[in-house]
Amino acid sequence: MKLLNTDEKCMLLFFRGPSLRRRLQHPEARAILQSLGYSMDEPLQVQLDFLQKRLRMSSNFPHEIGLFLGYPPADVQGFIEHGGRNFSYCGYWKVYADEQRTKALFALYAACTEKFCRQLRAGTRIEDLLLAV
Repeated sequence: MKLLNTDEKCMLLFFRGPSLRRRLQHPEARAILQSLGYSMDEPLQVQLDFLQKRLRMSSNFPHEIGLFLGYPPADVQGFIEHGGRNFSYCGYWKVYADEQRTKALFALYAACTEKFCRQLRAGTRIEDLLLAV
C-alpha cells in the first residue's frame, strides 16, 4: 500500500492483513491508536487511511507508525512518553521495555534482511521475495 507519495518521498507499506489486524488489536496498541484518534472498531483500511492522513499532515513521522511496522507497543508508548530519550537500547527502533527479547528480535531481523538481500542480488525477483512466507 502506498502510504505517502510526494515530490520528495514515497513510502510503501507491505503487510499481511490478518497479521497487521492482530497487532493493531493488541490491547496496548489499540489504546495508543485510540488516544490518537484512530477508530479501532472499523475495518483495517480505515486505520490505514487515517495513518495516511496523519503522514500527510505532519512534517515528521507520526510515532504510532511503529505499531504498523510491528514494533512492540511498550516501545512505541515509551518513545511517545519520553520524546525519543531515556531508552535502554537502540537498534531498529528505540527500546524502552524487554531489552533482551528485543535484541534477539533485532538479530532475527538482521539475518532476514541479509538473506533477503542475498537472494535479491542472486536474481530472485522482488515480487517473489515479498510473497515468501
